[in-house]
Amino acid sequence: METNQEEPLLYGQQPQAPQLAILNAQGVEAESQKINADSDSDISKGEKQPNACRDWPFAFLFYCHLIVMIALGLSLGAPALARNTDDSSEDNESNYANDYEGFLKVALCSACFGFIAAFISLGAMMACPKQIIQFSLIFTIICSFLLAIAAFAAGSILGGFLGLILSLLSACYAYFVWSRIPFAAANLNVGLKAVNVNCGTTVVAYFMTVLGMVYTLIWILAVIGIYDKTADCDSDGECKNDPNTGLVFLMFVFYFWMQQVTQNTIHVTVAGTVGTWWFYPAEAASCCSKAIYDSFWRAITYSFGSICFGSLLVAIVQACRQLIDIARAQDDGNALLLCLLDCFLSIIEGLLRYFNKWAYVYVGVYGYSYLEAAKGVTDLFQSRGWTTIVTDDLVSNALSLVILVDGLITGLLGLALTQIDSWFVDDKDVEISGFLIAFIIGIVISGIMLGVVESAVNSVIVLFAEAPNEFSANHPDLYNEMTNAWREAYPLTCGF
Repeated sequence: METNQEEPLLYGQQPQAPQLAILNAQGVEAESQKINADSDSDISKGEKQPNACRDWPFAFLFYCHLIVMIALGLSLGAPALARNTDDSSEDNESNYANDYEGFLKVALCSACFGFIAAFISLGAMMACPKQIIQFSLIFTIICSFLLAIAAFAAGSILGGFLGLILSLLSACYAYFVWSRIPFAAANLNVGLKAVNVNCGTTVVAYFMTVLGMVYTLIWILAVIGIYDKTADCDSDGECKNDPNTGLVFLMFVFYFWMQQVTQNTIHVTVAGTVGTWWFYPAEAASCCSKAIYDSFWRAITYSFGSICFGSLLVAIVQACRQLIDIARAQDDGNALLLCLLDCFLSIIEGLLRYFNKWAYVYVGVYGYSYLEAAKGVTDLFQSRGWTTIVTDDLVSNALSLVILVDGLITGLLGLALTQIDSWFVDDKDVEISGFLIAFIIGIVISGIMLGVVESAVNSVIVLFAEAPNEFSANHPDLYNEMTNAWREAYPLTCGF
């Protein structure tokens, strides 16, 4: 029986066509593996850190500030508020209670509807992420153009030209980033899948938001107490002096600090959960998975100092900008200087926020300190050559549009509820107030839920740059979707 065996090639002999094709294919594959191995060896990667309290002095300062705020609210704010309450107007209070009962019903109905709208939005984004990103770009152009038309119609030539310029810039931006939409859509889809599997992260987000609301009430009490004490106010409510500027600045720092800590705690929790889903999907495969609990626990213990550190930097800049806004409102005669200073601080704030959103991914996934995480993720993007790619805000813009739409729909529901006569007294401002209350509630609820999605998307970008092999092994379908979209959006960029 004859066997079809190929003869070995002698030195200097050329292979025939089939042999040449096989050798070429093997050589290309070997060379490709060699290139990928060499590129992976040059990539900066994070490592899981042992459990330890990092940046703990900032966590200690944060807890001290909480104690101070509670003490100020109870010792100064509550007595000042009691002194300014007219105990003799019980009938008026009962009338006020009847007036506000309708708004309370609107708020409760709007909150329930806001949850439903947010969940529907998540489903719509999972069904057509690419179309939503495209629409967000077109929507910006249309709004800018309509703004220009409205300005011209109102007789404002300068406003009209500014609107046209903004519309033109939006169109140019859309033209240059349109080819990147497939990768942004794939990235958004992966983030949505991770959140959908671990939807308990939204519970953490709402819990932290409730804590933030409780802190806001305490902060308001403390501000009332400080204002009453430092402005030298009498029993009639008349104040002889302005409140102490240094204390006002400190109060703004405290409030913005708590706001940033709340947001970044959610971000770190989501990043840790997505990291577990990325590397160990079996541990992050349910609504109340162990990955969510472990990530939240690390965020409020070992990594809490790092969260407080980065949050404090942003809070200081925000407080400075708030004082500038107050000075501009009082028209102190330095409008140009204040405007330039505010512009400079806004740039600093933007850079810090941009810095934090990537650094806290490393804090959540690996447990680095704040500065180590910032350096690690920066080195990762530089080694990948992604310093320009990560500046795209396509997903953020799309999420912002969805949040706005949810808020408007909820606001219209509030407007419709104000037509129920039995809920409200006869007041011409009822409709406007009902719309605003429902709109704000819709914005807040949708913003919290979609903020979780944005944190997941940022985590996916970092992990896709750092650990594509693990992604391919654990989630092959999503990996193929992202790599194909990557090659389509960035054909000339080194990557996958």
